Amino acid sequence: MRITLLFLFFLFMQTIFAQQSVSGSFVLEDSTRTYTIYIPQVYLDNPSTEVPLLLNLHGYGSVNWQQMFYGDFRPIADAENFIVCHPNGTVDASGSRFWNVGFTNSTIDDVSFLSALIDTISTKYNIDTDKVFSTGMSNGGFMSYKLACELPNKIKAVASVTGSMTPSQYNNCPNMNAIPAMQIHGTADPTVPYTGNATMKPIEQVVGFWVKQNGCDSVATETAVPNHNTADNSTAIRYDFNTNCSNETSVVFYKVDNGGHTWPGTSVIIPGAVTNLDFDASAVIWKFFYPQSKYTSIDPVLQEPEIKVYPNPSKKHFTLKLKDEEKLIDFKMYSQTGKLVLESDKLFYNIEALNTGIYYLKIKTDKTVYAKQILKL
Repeated sequence: MRITLLFLFFLFMQTIFAQQSVSGSFVLEDSTRTYTIYIPQVYLDNPSTEVPLLLNLHGYGSVNWQQMFYGDFRPIADAENFIVCHPNGTVDASGSRFWNVGFTNSTIDDVSFLSALIDTISTKYNIDTDKVFSTGMSNGGFMSYKLACELPNKIKAVASVTGSMTPSQYNNCPNMNAIPAMQIHGTADPTVPYTGNATMKPIEQVVGFWVKQNGCDSVATETAVPNHNTADNSTAIRYDFNTNCSNETSVVFYKVDNGGHTWPGTSVIIPGAVTNLDFDASAVIWKFFYPQSKYTSIDPVLQEPEIKVYPNPSKKHFTLKLKDEEKLIDFKMYSQTGKLVLESDKLFYNIEALNTGIYYLKIKTDKTVYAKQILKL
């Protein structure tokens, strides 16, 4: 069922994004490892230009296509011309995908896999190997820190959203060199507690680890993130540790007061979990990785998105809001198994009869095609 679901979803994604999403696999240590890469059109138009590569790692129990939607870098890649890779972890005894950072007795070497993956992509695309970065959600954040410790010759900067470090990672990091690191974390995270536990370090200690690793002064510049969205039940403060750091590195920490185990700024709101909407985690991560970035949508509230689907989540209906200069041709709505469940040429639609779950919208206008996701409650 999981393989069928994944296959159908990839077909759906390729229908929407044409030549921009490509899935691949290779065998490593007798295991077939899979991944999907997102290639912006600007690269396809000029493949002779070297571009950065971003690894975007899913959380424990998630899969790569979910992370592609949840921690979405595709609009930024379109604007900035870089390739995004969404790898899959392996499957544990319960059928959940994960990255081996030491939580289980797994012998899977995910560092070797991701190293080989970078090499594989670099042989197929024109990658600037001095600009290879890793980020991830939860377990993917743990894995990004593991790469910073064990693959610093290839990974140039890392960012963790709702992840931490295991005590083993914390106490035995082979890399002695500085590497830029960013942490984004909510104080009310029930899955990876802000104050830590026996299997994961407290978040402020993790930040302190990378501050010390990079030789930065321990006093940070504090900046309150403007509370543009007062309905999200959370606020955020940014801490910049960038004084006297080695090799022009830095450490940035976004502390989300009352934030849950969520990706700030995401378009996919998880019911019952606090998601901060005052800043866009994907945008600030890319700006941290690539300071020369000209991407302007750092604050998602200050800039109107291309298209809105609201309310989202919804129990009864939703409305599409397009740009003023665009006209709707039609939209198609697909289930998680890739089944077409409805289509319409109206901006308003009643979905009360649909089952609860996540659905995917392919929205065609007179200008372009959009892909959106909606949660039916």
